[in-house]
Amino acid sequence: MVFRNCNNRSRTSTISKRCNGRINYWNFSARTDYEKQLKKHYFKILLGTQSEYYSTSYSRIGSSKIVSDDNPWIVNDPTNLTSEQKSEWSTLGIFSRLNYNYAMRYLAEVNFRADAASRFPTDKRWGFFPSFSVGWNIAEEPFFEKIKEKTGWDMFKIRASFGSL
Repeated sequence: MVFRNCNNRSRTSTISKRCNGRINYWNFSARTDYEKQLKKHYFKILLGTQSEYYSTSYSRIGSSKIVSDDNPWIVNDPTNLTSEQKSEWSTLGIFSRLNYNYAMRYLAEVNFRADAASRFPTDKRWGFFPSFSVGWNIAEEPFFEKIKEKTGWDMFKIRASFGSL
């Protein structure tokens, strides 16, 4: 968090300026995963979230003509400066992944992500992004043993996936 406060007066330039300011930024991230092997079956799950919040507030006041140094007065003058600013935004993301394989031969992965941002209209704040993939590690098949011996390849995988980011 940043807070700024200024108060300037100058007799020679006949300017008075008062400022206030504040900036807040918070960021939170959490993630966890779990793995389990049951004979030839392998499972892994990942869950996580991430969020941000930003806030700023500022006000300025100024004058080119000062009535008194002890008590500056903002007069009705076209060179006066008054300003106020307030902005806020936030984001939230939730994500997960599930991996499965059988004997390092047949592979599957499912992903899901949901993101929200306050900068979008209320009815369009959330986006959903699923994806999945399947794979086949041919190098783990019995018929590939001779090819492994000749080439030294220990992995030969075909993979197909679909999704949106």
